Amino acid sequence: YLLGIITFSLFSIVLIVFIVMGGIEKKYKLLEESSLSGVVYTLDIPKNVNYVSRLTREIMLGADYKTNIIKLKEHISSIKDNFKKLEAKSRQPDEKNVLVHAETTTMLFLDDTMKLMSALNEEDIKNNYREIYATYKKQLTPFAHASRKAYQKVVDFRDKSLISETKKIENELGFYKMFLLLLGTLTLILVFILVVMIRSSITHSFDIFKTSIERSARGDNQSINYNFSKQTELGVMGVELNKLFTQMNQFMIEINSAISNATNGVF
Repeated sequence: YLLGIITFSLFSIVLIVFIVMGGIEKKYKLLEESSLSGVVYTLDIPKNVNYVSRLTREIMLGADYKTNIIKLKEHISSIKDNFKKLEAKSRQPDEKNVLVHAETTTMLFLDDTMKLMSALNEEDIKNNYREIYATYKKQLTPFAHASRKAYQKVVDFRDKSLISETKKIENELGFYKMFLLLLGTLTLILVFILVVMIRSSITHSFDIFKTSIERSARGDNQSINYNFSKQTELGVMGVELNKLFTQMNQFMIEINSAISNATNGVF
């Protein structure tokens, strides 16, 4: 029974480790999909917003208008896509609300920027760049500040979410580490008990054999009548040894009887 318990314990440890590792792997993949991969989009949005601001300044300063307008459209489109990807990966209602607010304020700033820049031409920029810049600063700067403020909340929320999810995985790993340590220690104790019991059983059986051989050497062939167990090889040998001594003792009794009868003239 003890051997069966130990075997079951070892199998349970292997099974638990497999299940635990599978669960942690699944949670890590969810963390990677929702938080770690979202970091890329989170960092990419403010980078593109800053580049949009740079392009608008270059346009207002008289740089290549057609090239910069094309780049402006591309980066605004990229920002929209990144917001959609972030929303798709968000799993908490509060996070979605923060994202929607940040997207609304950011796209308000970017769409109005695009409208203002699209309405310009190279001649207007050359002749009225001061007035254009003043209009930009008056109309769009407040939207830019609101956008940065709203987006900072997104960054803060995702930072807290990443720390929280990572902490949960760390705590779960710590729990299972202690659980497996205790289970392994218990299994080792059971193995030690089994080894001691087997050693004691073997030693006891050999002591019986030693006693039997010593009694046989002294001519004492009386049946030892130890209670051997037939569940082990030594036990089977002990039972057979008992039978041998019984037969030898019976044989000696018959010989003594025959000698006694012959001495008395009884044949």
